Amino acid sequence: MLEVLEDIKFWWDRKVLFTERDQLEFMSMFNSYLEEGDGLKLALDSTKAAYADVYGDDYVVVKICKKLSRAVGSGKGFDQLMGKYFSPAIAVGFELSKRVAGDKSNVLGIIDLVETESRLKGKAISNLALPLVLFAAGLLINVVMGGIVIPRQESISGIVVDTPEALLAKGIAWFFLSYWYLVILLIGFMAFGVAKLQSYMRPDDRAGTVRVIFDNVWPFNLYKIFWSIRLARLLGYLKLADVKDIEALKIIKKFSSRFMGYHIDILISGLQVGREKKHYFGKELFLPTQMIRIRRFFTNADNAAFANALVAMSYKSEKDVEMQNRRTVTKYVIFFVFVGLGLSIFGIGAVIDAALLSID
Repeated sequence: MLEVLEDIKFWWDRKVLFTERDQLEFMSMFNSYLEEGDGLKLALDSTKAAYADVYGDDYVVVKICKKLSRAVGSGKGFDQLMGKYFSPAIAVGFELSKRVAGDKSNVLGIIDLVETESRLKGKAISNLALPLVLFAAGLLINVVMGGIVIPRQESISGIVVDTPEALLAKGIAWFFLSYWYLVILLIGFMAFGVAKLQSYMRPDDRAGTVRVIFDNVWPFNLYKIFWSIRLARLLGYLKLADVKDIEALKIIKKFSSRFMGYHIDILISGLQVGREKKHYFGKELFLPTQMIRIRRFFTNADNAAFANALVAMSYKSEKDVEMQNRRTVTKYVIFFVFVGLGLSIFGIGAVIDAALLSID
């Protein structure tokens, strides 16, 4: 029983105290020990000691280091633990650290990739937060007015208020008071379920049509776009570390979602049969702008040139995403602000109508 409780605590600590930002901090420290010439196990032990000195032996990162160090020592289960404890890009960065001797600057490029993803997502959410609150406030005003205030005034005055504003408020109140559980389920699904579905659904599934919709509607399409950027950056850096193409793709696939497994399999298949890159590379995954930037390197480019082109394309794509987010978020902000204000005005107007009718 005690062991089960310890496992639950470890799982909780990983979710709360070992977020992507904490993983990046861990990766930076671990990478610094590798740059000093420490081997993999020694670098893990040194990182563990640094965290233990500050946070104590019971800290979650210390426990993770112990588990990883044991896996390195036994030669079993290391990759499984990496996939379990770290985000995909950071796990591949770990793999890159193991393979690159000396300069580890490319690993910092992967860290920058994860930080940029987090910043872009956070910026989009923060820009939408206030308009969404205003929209929710407009709905709440109508629920209160149409579900409580207006019915009370009607019962006192004996007059049914049927102005457009009152009917709208009553309708909104009826829907939310009758189907509140469906609203909660929908919000929960949008917050947690969609991300799981996106990582699992593939274009060749029976739900392929839903996959296509997700891939073409903001903000759901960000999942595919971020993965296209990840693939380009990670594959480029692994190629620069002299990892063969197919091996590099298998490393990335090892830490990827089922959705990305589909796209990586296309690349591996094309390489294995020796097809020209223009017929398979990035098909269905890369955006048109990404294909334009990389296409000229499909022929007459050596390994280093193609790898550097992939990395450069990934950095330019991040700027594209930032511009797309800015334009799209602006449209959503305008929509939610106007609708939220409109709902608030209509809700208050419905109460005024009810009050005037009761006076008459």
